[in-house]
Amino acid sequence: MDDDISDRSNPFFNKAKWNMVQFGLLCTYTIGFEGLWRFPYFMYEHTALFLVPYYVILVLICIPVVYVQMKLGSVLKSGILGIFCNYMPILKGIAGAILLTTFFTAIYENVYVGYTIYYMFCSLSKPFIWEKPWLNEGNTSKPLNIYSGSSNAYLYFHELFLQSKGASISNLGIIPWYLGLILLTAWLLVWACICRGANLLGWVAYVTGPLSIFMMLIVMFYGYAAIPGSSKSLSVLFNHYSENRNKITWGGFDTDIRAYMNQLKSPYMWIDALTLHVYTLGLWAGVLPMMGSHLGEKKRGVNLAWVLLLFVQGILPNFCAIAIAPYIYGLASSRGISITKVMSTGTSLTFITMPEAFSQLDVVTFIPFAFFLFVLIYALHHQAVMLMAIQDTIAWFNPRYLKSVFRRFELMSGAFCLLGFFVGLAYTTKGGSEFYRIVDSYIMRLLFVLIVVSIPPLFLAFWRSSRIVSKPVRIIVALWFGLSCFAVTNLLMYHFIVNVYPLSVVSFEHRWAETFGWAVAASPILICVPLGAVHAVRCEHGRLWQRLIDAWKPREDGVSIITVAHVMADVDGNVATKNWEDCGTIKMIRRTVKSGETELEIGIKPSQNGEIAQV
Repeated sequence: MDDDISDRSNPFFNKAKWNMVQFGLLCTYTIGFEGLWRFPYFMYEHTALFLVPYYVILVLICIPVVYVQMKLGSVLKSGILGIFCNYMPILKGIAGAILLTTFFTAIYENVYVGYTIYYMFCSLSKPFIWEKPWLNEGNTSKPLNIYSGSSNAYLYFHELFLQSKGASISNLGIIPWYLGLILLTAWLLVWACICRGANLLGWVAYVTGPLSIFMMLIVMFYGYAAIPGSSKSLSVLFNHYSENRNKITWGGFDTDIRAYMNQLKSPYMWIDALTLHVYTLGLWAGVLPMMGSHLGEKKRGVNLAWVLLLFVQGILPNFCAIAIAPYIYGLASSRGISITKVMSTGTSLTFITMPEAFSQLDVVTFIPFAFFLFVLIYALHHQAVMLMAIQDTIAWFNPRYLKSVFRRFELMSGAFCLLGFFVGLAYTTKGGSEFYRIVDSYIMRLLFVLIVVSIPPLFLAFWRSSRIVSKPVRIIVALWFGLSCFAVTNLLMYHFIVNVYPLSVVSFEHRWAETFGWAVAASPILICVPLGAVHAVRCEHGRLWQRLIDAWKPREDGVSIITVAHVMADVDGNVATKNWEDCGTIKMIRRTVKSGETELEIGIKPSQNGEIAQV
């Protein structure tokens, strides 16, 4: 066997294994931008009652989905594409569509990784760059709403940093040179984390994981120790109720139980909790099988891993919300306005609300730096894990060919990141914020389609995998998984029909952009599903009708057969030449005799420690 194949450190052919410490530190990927932006806002919008649907969905839906996918990845030593190839090859295009959607999402989120890097270094000196007096000349009054266009942080972010004034989706404008450079820096940072595969990412987590938690605690302790009135911030911020709803008084005899129940009956709070879990955990992003594939096959280790992941998902967003609460409350108090005027989600929270709070509250220079640093690390973990799921699949699909083309894994990873950089340049134009708004609004609209079609392969894979758990447990968990996916699909369909589809995200004169948005949403399905079906049929043997039938069938008892070796041997059985190529899966072993030679086509099962077993 070739040295590069037998080399277990070669990321083209062998999967690195994470220990529980590395895995636990990487579990902080569940925060990302979505967790940081959405969780505090939902807590404010729905009050602390939001924790009820948040934890109910975490237990009833996230447990079976996370357990099934991570368990399959651990046993089969492959990502989501490998699971589909083994158990329902004709639907492998759905796995490709899931990964392509993940890639589209990672591209525009990496733009905000670059923005965070810029703001982090700009916060090292006072006066902060977003509070220069020339930003708001002639206006000394305090705006009633920091998003009204008259606050320094708002003016700096939109008009000076993004230069988005006057730009639109039909007039994207040029790319400011510094935004392109910032985006390149962000992709170089991501590449530095994943250029050697999961092994390097696991070692990086030893540094970035504790550092992010330490920085978050510094921001939290400083906020409650130095900001006036911070002791009231949690009770005011997360017990607030907007004016258009019935007021709820927390505690004592004034508690209105009926109001609580009416709020819990509303589907919107449940949908918000569900989408938060879907986006942050990456329940259908191809991440969970990838993370399971880098664990050992020991049941205790895998069980500890999924429990650890859900524990982090349940605890860490609360700490992030608690850490920023005194700054948001302090900003509202210092201006004498309602929290409604300063509370927001998305980029406004990170790049307008918090910078404005740092300026108004006159915090020490290190606090903004610590805030943007822990945001950067959480976002970087999220990006690295998401892109690792795609990169692992690319390397798994045809390792020998990729090795011959790129020679080194770092070059393949670099080409992958370079593609993301060039596509992401569209978001750095002057109208890039409008471009982002359209893509972000449409990219996940058809997620329920991907979920409902992915149920049969994942359900079948778990049902048939005898190496996972005992048969009674497999039946119970498989049914639980199916019901959970069915519930998620129905909730997302309801959300799409009632809340998403009727609303337009562009003005009337730009209605053509909706066609573009739908093209972005449908392109992963329209591209990957037909190509995957054609490839699955082509890899089968026999006539066309037989290939079509076989492409629906699972492989031999759920055994992960991922590489096919074409071995030329003489009649004495001595191997003469070897030509390795990836062919997905195969369910037979053929033997052909021609002029003194025997050609063997052998299905190779993965070894205990790597993707390719020795012959």
